[in-house]
Amino acid sequence: MDGLQFSSPVKVLKWGVKQACVPVNKVLAPKQIQQYLATADKPRLHFGCSARVEKGWLNSDINILPGTGRVLLDSTQLPWAIPDNSLDFIYLHHVLEHMPYMMARDTFGEFFRILKPGGIIRCVVPDMELYIKGYLHHQKNPDDKGLEEFLTKDHAHPSTQDMLNGVPNHPVAAINAVFYGHGHVFMYDETVLRTHFDSVGFTNVVRRNTTEYGDPIFDLGHEHPVDPKVRWDINLILEATKSAD
Repeated sequence: MDGLQFSSPVKVLKWGVKQACVPVNKVLAPKQIQQYLATADKPRLHFGCSARVEKGWLNSDINILPGTGRVLLDSTQLPWAIPDNSLDFIYLHHVLEHMPYMMARDTFGEFFRILKPGGIIRCVVPDMELYIKGYLHHQKNPDDKGLEEFLTKDHAHPSTQDMLNGVPNHPVAAINAVFYGHGHVFMYDETVLRTHFDSVGFTNVVRRNTTEYGDPIFDLGHEHPVDPKVRWDINLILEATKSAD
């Protein structure tokens, strides 16, 4: 394991339901990670990839199956077996909202540790502000059918059908679905999402839309397109750079 360097010896996590204490000197990098870092031209992490395995990326998820091309990275088990300053890019799409706030904060600290100076992180989450504005707009404009369809589409989503069973097809269902459905735990607006970046030392934090990229390497086609009927982007996207200082 020569060459592995970590900035802190032990990380203790307490989330009320799970606790982990991981001595770094006992963390062995999986072969997949070692091989990837040794061969990748621009090492980059696709965190929380689910079934979307991207060529050229180190694809990770909390749920993995043998032969799927993914490695296990668990935010309750920090630090990960990735050396400091190893990656040029980190991408996470609709992942952070599935974690408690402080777990996400510690995960951002880990992102900062493993990203190279000058490296870029792109984080995409559902935009809580948009849903709330949409609901309030619909209250004043109930005949806006495009917006109503946008706000009620969660009735058809497999992951929310049970929780919305019997609920009237009304925009209030969208608010409940985005807060309590899809496995969501904590929702973000721009101000609160920025606290994760700022707290660990990221600089040059900028908001992007679905067609803006700090580097074209992030153009993976994952981000939900703007709904043509209402011209709203449900994504809240922030990018940041790790200072080279």
